[in-house]
Amino acid sequence: MKISDLILYQRLDTITAQRALDLAIDGEVQAFYMIDTDVDVYGPEISDSDGVKWVGTHYGKWHSITVRLPRGLLFKLALAEEVGLADSTGKPTGLTVDSTLHPELPKVKTYMLYPKGQAIRLERNKLFFMANDMEALTAKLGSDFALANTSDAALGADIRKQRESFANIKREQQTAREVEYVRWSNAATEIQQKMTREASKRELADKVKEYLQLPDSVETIRKRIVNKIMS
Repeated sequence: MKISDLILYQRLDTITAQRALDLAIDGEVQAFYMIDTDVDVYGPEISDSDGVKWVGTHYGKWHSITVRLPRGLLFKLALAEEVGLADSTGKPTGLTVDSTLHPELPKVKTYMLYPKGQAIRLERNKLFFMANDMEALTAKLGSDFALANTSDAALGADIRKQRESFANIKREQQTAREVEYVRWSNAATEIQQKMTREASKRELADKVKEYLQLPDSVETIRKRIVNKIMS
């Protein structure tokens, strides 16, 4: 597969783009991203006879490497338009992927990408999908629409069905985010219980960000844990 075989997320119509991302999260289609940060690429970790893990084979320094994104990151991009890969101090963290579009790299189980300077940032609108997958998806969506378009009543029913479907997706995403906020609050409570003094809300948020390795800002975390901690 080549870069020319891919279609950019933001060039798809809204319905197709949303459906493509849902299918990618479900593992039914592949989603790719061009990392425009300079990175060192390594092979899988190696364990010695003592069980100590070492960094795998170094495959060199790369710029604009295109990789298949794991489903966990795709889920985060469904909830947020942009995701940054950095720890609580802003230090860049690595990215593990299972495939790339570069034949110069040997085929291995996983690749580890470590940024050389600026942290890796992923934007939903810069996702790529395989052209043949999108053609098949567009044809299916068009076929479904044509079947429903036998009368004005059927068309109205189809539109309502689509709206209900998108509303359900939005509710599911909202529920998932609320579950994530509960996890933040539980972590904050646990951290506070281990402290000998009462921490400020910002201090707790900073500790939660580091403890859970969250990409979200300290301010966002602070706002979401305040009710739990103060109750």
